[in-house]
Amino acid sequence: MEARIFNSHIDIISPGELLRPLTIEKLQEHDYKPNSRNKAITKVLLRKGIMDERGSGILRMEEAMEKWELEKPNYAEKDGYFVITFKGPSRAEKPLDEEILRDLNERQKKALDYIKDKGRITNKEYREINKIGRRHTIKELNKLIDEGIITKKGKGRSIHYVLVRD
Repeated sequence: MEARIFNSHIDIISPGELLRPLTIEKLQEHDYKPNSRNKAITKVLLRKGIMDERGSGILRMEEAMEKWELEKPNYAEKDGYFVITFKGPSRAEKPLDEEILRDLNERQKKALDYIKDKGRITNKEYREINKIGRRHTIKELNKLIDEGIITKKGKGRSIHYVLVRD
C-alpha cells in the first residue's frame, strides 16, 4: 500500500483490484458482504485485535469525512490498483491584488494557473509550459517570490514553487 500526499488531496493506493463480485458502485452504496483476499491473515488480525469489525472501514471513513465536513472519499480502480482519494478542505485562496497581477506577464499568469491546478510548479515545468530558457525562468519565478505570490520549497532537484497562503 502507498500513500501519496498532495496539497488538495491524499491518494491511498493498494495493489490489486476489488475482489469480485464487489464493484465500486456496491462499495458506494454500502451494498456488499465483506470478503478477504487472504483469510489466514484476516483471522490472525481479528484474533490479535489489530483489525476491527470486518466490513466497517469504508463506512467509518465516510462518517469521519462527514464529521469534518469534507467530501466523501472517491473510489477507483486504475491499472490493477484500488485507489481511494480523500479530498482536503478547500482553502480560501488569498485574492491576488489587481495591481500585482497587472505587473505580471502572461507566462507568470499561466504559471499561477498551473500552480492552482497542480498545487505546485518546478523550474522545468515553467520552462516547458512557457517555452522559454532557464535564465528567463529563474528571473520570472524570482519576481513572483519577491511579490510574495509564491514560495520556494525543497532542496536540490526537488525544488518546486507553491502559492503563499496566509
